[in-house]
Amino acid sequence: MQLSKSLSAIALAVALAACSSGKMTQDGTLEHAQATYQQYEDITRQYHVTEQWWLGYNDQQLNRLIERALANNIDLAKAAIAVNRAYYNANLVGADLIPSFTSQTGFSSNVSKGVGSASHNVNSTGTSGIGNNLGFNLSYTIDLWGRLKDAASAAEWEHKATQEDLQAARLSIINGVISSYYNLAYYKDAINVTQQTIKNYEQISKIMNNKLNAGAIDRLSVDQATQATLGARSTLIGLQTAQKATEQTLRNLLNVKPNEPLNVRYPSILGVKLQGVNTNVPVSAIANRPDVIAALQRLQGSFKSLRAMENSWFPMITLGGSLTSAARNIGNIGENPLAGGSISFSLPFLDWNRVQNNIHLSEESYKLVKLNYEQTITSALNEIDNYYYAYQQSRHGYSNLQKKYEYDKKITGYYKNRYDQGVSEFREWVNAINTERSSLLSLLDAKYSILRNENAVYQAMAGKYRR
Repeated sequence: MQLSKSLSAIALAVALAACSSGKMTQDGTLEHAQATYQQYEDITRQYHVTEQWWLGYNDQQLNRLIERALANNIDLAKAAIAVNRAYYNANLVGADLIPSFTSQTGFSSNVSKGVGSASHNVNSTGTSGIGNNLGFNLSYTIDLWGRLKDAASAAEWEHKATQEDLQAARLSIINGVISSYYNLAYYKDAINVTQQTIKNYEQISKIMNNKLNAGAIDRLSVDQATQATLGARSTLIGLQTAQKATEQTLRNLLNVKPNEPLNVRYPSILGVKLQGVNTNVPVSAIANRPDVIAALQRLQGSFKSLRAMENSWFPMITLGGSLTSAARNIGNIGENPLAGGSISFSLPFLDWNRVQNNIHLSEESYKLVKLNYEQTITSALNEIDNYYYAYQQSRHGYSNLQKKYEYDKKITGYYKNRYDQGVSEFREWVNAINTERSSLLSLLDAKYSILRNENAVYQAMAGKYRR
C-alpha cells in the first residue's frame, strides 16, 4: 500500500514536469553561444599564436623580471587559491554521485546493584556487563533525473573557469611588468635628457651673466636663461615623480618591498627593437582569450545549474543499508552480524511555491551569466579594435616625431648661429632649444607608446599572431 502511494507520487511529479511550460534550458541560447564561439575558434586556428611573445625582445633581464613576478605576485597567488577552492568544491559536489559510507564503534558497560550491598554482603545479587558493537552504513541517492550529475557538472565548469581566470591574471601581470619596465626605460632617458638640458641652460646662464657684467647685454637675456633653467627643473621634478610611481607599480607586481633592491638596468628606449603587430589578423580572433573562454564556461556551468534546478520537481530516492554486530568480547564481534536496508522518498513538488521560486532564481542567474558572456565578447572585440588603432596611430606619430626632431635640431643650430652673429634675439635661440628638447622628450614617449600598445595587443589577443 505504501509503495503504491509512492509510485503514485512519482507519477504525479512526472505529470507535473511534463505539463510545465517551456524550460529555459530548451530555448537554444547555450547552443547559439557555443556556435558563436566556434566561429571565433575557427578564425583563431588559422594563425600560429606565440603565447610567450615577450621573448621576442631578446632581453634576458626582462625575462627574469617576468619569471620573478609569476613566482611572487600576490594577486596571482590569490587566483591560484581560487582555482584550488573551485577544485575541492567540485569534488564535494561530485561526491553526491557515489555511495557514502559511515561506520561507528561503541563500548558500553553497566552495573546493576541488585539485592544487598557488595560492601556489606558477600552474597549481593548485583551484576555487571561489558558490550562492544561495530556498525557500517551505506547511503546512495539514485540520480534518476540527472540532477546530481548536472550539479556536479556545473561545479566542474566553474573549476575550469577559475583556471582561465588564473591565466587572465597571468596575462595581466606579464603585460604590467613589460609596460612598467619600458616605461621606466623611458623615464631614465627622459630624465637624462632633461638633466643635460639643465646643465646646458646653466652654462648659457653663466655666459649671459658674464656678458651682463661686461655691459654687452641687458638684464632680459639673463632672466630668460634663468627662466628656461627653472622650466627644465620643473620638468625634471615631474619626470622623477612619475618614475617613482611607476617603480612602485613594478615593485607591487614583483612583490618587492621598498627596502629591497630591484637591481635593474633599464635599456635605452630608442634602442629597443619593436616586434610589430599584424593588424591584418581579424579582431574576431579572440578564442585564445582566457576571459572569453571563462565566460563561456560559466555560461555552460550556469546552464547545468539551471537544468538541475528545473529537475528539482522530481522525487529523490535514497537507498540505505546497514550492517551491525555486538558482542561482549571484541574478538567475537563479527559472529553476530545484523543487516538492514531502507528506501526513502523525497517529494519536493509538494513544496510547490519554494521550488518554483528557486527555479526562477536560477533562471535569472542564467540570464545574468548569458549577458556577461555577450558583454565579454563585445568588450573583447572592441578592445582589440581600439588597440589596433592606437598601435597604428602611435607608429604614425613616432615616424612624424622623428622627422620633426631632425628639423628642430637644425633650427636650433640656425638660431644659435644667428644669435652669435647678432642677427637674432637670445629669446629666439632659447625657444628653439626648448622646442628641440620637447621634441626629443616626445620622441622618447612616442617610442614607449608603441611598445605599450604593441604589448596591449598581445595581451588582448593572448599572444602574438602570425600565419
